[in-house]
Amino acid sequence: MQKIIKVGTSAAVVLPKDIMKDLHFKAGEAVSVVAHPEKGEVVISRPVKNEKIKEVSDWSDKFIKKYKKALDALSDK
Repeated sequence: MQKIIKVGTSAAVVLPKDIMKDLHFKAGEAVSVVAHPEKGEVVISRPVKNEKIKEVSDWSDKFIKKYKKALDALSDK
């Protein structure tokens, strides 16, 4: 049993060390938090594939913007 604690204007639940170890979670790691109000549940998991795809997409957009001239020059050859 864990208590909900106040952290600034938000709240948090501390994950016990054994749960962190069993799930191979590390402090500072990004996780997905999904609420299921109809079940009274909150599910904490590693980011789902779509979140990882968004990270790659965002990185790709920045790369293309930064190197647009070089990429355009390569496509002309």
